[in-house]
Amino acid sequence: MMPARLTKAFCQSGYDVTAEFKGGATVPIGRPIANLRCYVLDTQLQLVPVGVPGELMVSGIQLARGYIKRPDLTAEKFIANPFSDGDPNHSRLYRTGTLWSCTVKDTEPE
Repeated sequence: MMPARLTKAFCQSGYDVTAEFKGGATVPIGRPIANLRCYVLDTQLQLVPVGVPGELMVSGIQLARGYIKRPDLTAEKFIANPFSDGDPNHSRLYRTGTLWSCTVKDTEPE
């Protein structure tokens, strides 16, 4: 695992954390909330294997429609979900820009 330096984290309810983690420590932040799907994808929008870092992307009814008066940023961050199963709540992905990986033991994100 990579050492982590965390400055902000947001889960079901937002919270700020400022700390430096040493010695390869990881920062567990939990599981997705109901109706939210999380994906860890590479630059080709393919799922990465467990333990391999990729970009965290999310889909679900909680997603905004986009950025107000920023169609350019909306087009960059809100993309079609290649894993959509026809559920309109999961037709789009939000690109968080966060580098992410999952553990082998339980596939919980780190």
